[in-house]
Amino acid sequence: MSSPSAARAEARRKAILGRGSDRLAKLTTSARGEEATSYIQTDVPLRAGASTDLASFTGEETPSMPHVDVPRTSPLPPSVSSAAASASVPTDRRAPSTWTDDQQRQFLEALMGGGGAPPTPFSLPPESQPPTDTNPMNTFLAQLALANQAQGQGYSPASAAPGKPPLAAASPTRIQKLIPLIHALCLWCLLAFFVLWQEPKVYAEKTGLHEGETTIWRRWQMLGYRRAEDESGWGVQLVPFFWALMTLEIMLHSVRIFTGHVQINPPQLLALAINHLPSPIPSLIMDVLRYLQMVNTFVDDIALSVFGIGVVVVAAGWVTS
Repeated sequence: MSSPSAARAEARRKAILGRGSDRLAKLTTSARGEEATSYIQTDVPLRAGASTDLASFTGEETPSMPHVDVPRTSPLPPSVSSAAASASVPTDRRAPSTWTDDQQRQFLEALMGGGGAPPTPFSLPPESQPPTDTNPMNTFLAQLALANQAQGQGYSPASAAPGKPPLAAASPTRIQKLIPLIHALCLWCLLAFFVLWQEPKVYAEKTGLHEGETTIWRRWQMLGYRRAEDESGWGVQLVPFFWALMTLEIMLHSVRIFTGHVQINPPQLLALAINHLPSPIPSLIMDVLRYLQMVNTFVDDIALSVFGIGVVVVAAGWVTS
């Protein structure tokens, strides 16, 4: 009776062991995914001398750990070990990088302000050599670096081709730097002409009186706290100063346009994107910017004229006092 019961116990034990092994294999496969087959070693033979009885399975008998001889060699430096570890990892298992080292270095150089650093193997090509890379990211980085170098200088859409970075514009000439001063001098000369000559002439024609210099300054001094209409024709006379100012503005802007001293400074992002737009749009954008610059200059000139009239009124108060 002992023989059949022992056989049944042995068969039951083998069935339990087989069912547990199958469940463990299923859990390992579902947890590791498709790569589980590469980690599971089914062809490894069992360790020699391993016990297969119930006591060994339940852990009552613990086999002795095998002795492993470790060779006494000098440890590798951290840099060498990390390099070896990275080289041992397959290429398809490494973390994918969006940008290459070249693009990252170019992006850092563009953010740091463009030129000024010594040439490196990863630096941008010089302006005399056309770039041979057709990657749009490299083109954008080159445009960003050159735009940082040309910050504050004039820009023209014709200075760069649609697929090439824009060339840095030349520095402003002496005439371009003196244009605001020329505008101010012309406006103040026009104002002095109307204050010292045109307005007294109109006053003499209306009243029939030829006054001296003191009377002229007294009338301008009263303009500080009275209107011109309150004097009943005896105050400051109305003269066509605005139309003369408009004529002077048209002359100054015409001279600037015909001599080619109009300097357009579009925003940096607009200067980068304008080369990639269709053909008519860049010209329209530059024309709009040019007209906006003219309007801005005209408003500045009007403000300067109003300031000049205020200076005349204050100076007249000082003279008459």
